[in-house]
Amino acid sequence: MITAVTQTLTGILVETSPLIRNVEIDLNHPQTRQDVKPALSLYLYALTKSNHNILDNSHRQLDTQGYIVDWYDLSFVIIPWDWTVLGQWQLLSEVLTSLIPYRLIAQDKLAPELRGFGDLPLHIATSVPDTARCEKALGISFHPALYLTIPTPFVVARLQP
Repeated sequence: MITAVTQTLTGILVETSPLIRNVEIDLNHPQTRQDVKPALSLYLYALTKSNHNILDNSHRQLDTQGYIVDWYDLSFVIIPWDWTVLGQWQLLSEVLTSLIPYRLIAQDKLAPELRGFGDLPLHIATSVPDTARCEKALGISFHPALYLTIPTPFVVARLQP
């Protein structure tokens, strides 16, 4: 499901912005960037249990299709790269403008593996509670960035019909 969420995010970004369509979207750790050519780092930095659609304390849900589902929050950071600061700001502005309409990602915009679990909320933030610690953990210097969290279903089992 991590791949499906990543495909959904990159699909939305590329579909909605001609500027982003022409830059590389890099999924590698941001510290590995050796150049500053126009690009976006889209990096999964955390995976935690989610409160999304919890029916009991076990964080599991039985959905209408007979699946037992665990929900996890996938947290991504998006960092713009460019030769100039203005270029970075333009890229970041394009990302924000592209994602704001998708605070709730409709099923038809989701990768096929994510369909059938309902629309997924997209939480957008410009900082995490402890930005300095996050940047130290990522091993990068301070950059303007967006932080995204998407509750994501992981199928644990399918009950027999």
